[in-house]
Amino acid sequence: MYAAVRRIADRWKNPPGTVEDVLGSLERDGMVAAAAALRAL
Repeated sequence: MYAAVRRIADRWKNPPGTVEDVLGSLERDGMVAAAAALRAL
């Protein structure tokens, strides 16, 4: 899963994204538990 999140972050170009940015986006979209689970990996 981490690799998938990393690929998403790598595709964010303007502005560039990080894994934390992707997880923050998931949280803002209501996927708080999923973001927490991914952080625990």
